[in-house]
Amino acid sequence: MNTLQRKNIKPNIDKYIFLFSAHAKTRTVNNNFVEYSWNIEPVSINERCTIELCQKAFLPYIATPTITTTPYIIRLLNLSSPSIVHSDNGGNAVDVNKGTILDMSYPFQDISNPIRLFLDQQTIQTIQLSINNSISGSTGIADTTTFVLCLKITEFEPKVIAYGGMDNINVNQEGASFFIV
Repeated sequence: MNTLQRKNIKPNIDKYIFLFSAHAKTRTVNNNFVEYSWNIEPVSINERCTIELCQKAFLPYIATPTITTTPYIIRLLNLSSPSIVHSDNGGNAVDVNKGTILDMSYPFQDISNPIRLFLDQQTIQTIQLSINNSISGSTGIADTTTFVLCLKITEFEPKVIAYGGMDNINVNQEGASFFIV
């Protein structure tokens, strides 16, 4: 008879944050918007979570030879993640723009394989993004571009490890087995 006890885990509740360009505070360089900032209702993360860009729409998107050859790079500026490792140029300085990359695709492409970033316990009150029409530069996007982005936050509890029938641990016991529930 299996006397293994199961622990109750709260269900995952996905939270969706819609970011409209018309509601953002912006920073411009050469008539192009480079950084966007939104104040949002506080989102408390109790354990760990993932954040990803799940939908996007840019208007108007005009295809020209220079634009169609360069994807948009969307970086998350104010939240860090241990999930991303940036490369460098082989010298002493890191040759990558600041921010954690959320998406790198053409504005007209659907997001088929989102980049999921792990975030630790915190309360999120602002979202800051940079959107560039360049892989490594700070060209921004035209100030006439409007967009909506949808971020998905999925919080999860760590897996519970149960040891034996009474969930007790005896470190001196040989051959102790455990189960991941």
